[in-house]
Amino acid sequence: MVLQRTGLLYVMLSLLCIGILAAGIMTDSLLIILIAIALTYGLFLSLRYPFIPLVAYSVAIPFEDILRVGGIFNTLTKGFGLLFAAVYLITHFRQIKFNLIPAVWWVWLVWNIASILWTPDAFFAAVWFSVATYVQLFFMLVLMVNLLHQNPKRIPILLAFYSIATTITSLYSIVNFMQGADLTEGTRTGAFEEQSVAHFAAMIIPGLLYLIHCVLHSKSILLRVGLIPIALIQITAVILSGTRSAWMGLAAALLFMLLANFNWKKAVAVILVSGIVLFGVTSIPELEHIITARSEQAVDSGGSGRTMIWEHAIGVFADHLIIGTGSGTYHKYQEYPPYGAHNIYLGAAIQTGIIGLALMLASLWRTFRASSESNLNLLLKGLLIAYMVESFFLETTIMKYFWFVIGLSLGAGILKIPTRRSRALKQKEPVQV
Repeated sequence: MVLQRTGLLYVMLSLLCIGILAAGIMTDSLLIILIAIALTYGLFLSLRYPFIPLVAYSVAIPFEDILRVGGIFNTLTKGFGLLFAAVYLITHFRQIKFNLIPAVWWVWLVWNIASILWTPDAFFAAVWFSVATYVQLFFMLVLMVNLLHQNPKRIPILLAFYSIATTITSLYSIVNFMQGADLTEGTRTGAFEEQSVAHFAAMIIPGLLYLIHCVLHSKSILLRVGLIPIALIQITAVILSGTRSAWMGLAAALLFMLLANFNWKKAVAVILVSGIVLFGVTSIPELEHIITARSEQAVDSGGSGRTMIWEHAIGVFADHLIIGTGSGTYHKYQEYPPYGAHNIYLGAAIQTGIIGLALMLASLWRTFRASSESNLNLLLKGLLIAYMVESFFLETTIMKYFWFVIGLSLGAGILKIPTRRSRALKQKEPVQV
């Protein structure tokens, strides 16, 4: 029987690995050889199934702060992303469709790159770093959308794996809180040392909303009951983070998901879970203290000094109204630490002018619009709303989790927006009686 090319490839690979394994046994380097064999098989499987490294990339995002390896990869997350990009380009280069990304997103990217032209020479390093970051994230977005657009059923799989990762990081934060680990200022708790607790909470949101989506829409009662405790774990982690922007983004997303497709059973389920959360918060003094303290601080300090930062940022924007200061350069003008405008809309206005802000808003709106009322699109819209609200208080456009959600939304076919012509034709279709 003539073996298929793929089968022959794996036979040859297996023989090679057997030889390497035998050599490892003889040289007492068995562990290293086993790791090398696993990586080799993983590489060949990735060539056959590019979705595998994309799953690895999504799982690694919540762990990025502890997966730093230095060198060209910097983090394992970036390494998995480069692996996915490489194997997808090798296997699907001719099938890549660049028009799956809305034209306005491309114009936004070009405008950020063009800002190099009017950025002062002293700020060149900052704008170059910002542009390079956007190009890398955008390139990953193009490939991710292409893969998912071929089969949107992969999106729930990605979210399921992502949710597993955020459940683990949530458990880390709860254990740290119980052990009294001082990972951030005050009582705010994240999962890992030297981790931004605000971004930790932001990374949890896709996994948490996916769990809530499954609880609301799953046909299996056992699955619903089993997922509720896991969702509560992630909700607890978001509370422990003390991140008010995450609280508001999550609340806005849940409200949208509930009202957009209102159902009394789902409403009762949400009220029931909300009641459990409220009871837990009021029953545990530490949790109640976090919420009370963070709420009071928001009033007393203007959102941890954000009002002062925004006031200064508006002044900078007024001086660079049309084209901005240059992508990624605002911290060169900022007088109040930490760096950044703590608002992606104000940050876009400062750094790329009113033109860049308009392009960003148009891009987000274009991504948000959808022709389908399916539960999947409802979830993805909820995710976008959560991040669009949270981004009023946090810089997210340089974060992988932000572009991960953009990729999911575009990959789901969210661009299939009915035109006036298609709607008119649909209305003229004869009605069968």
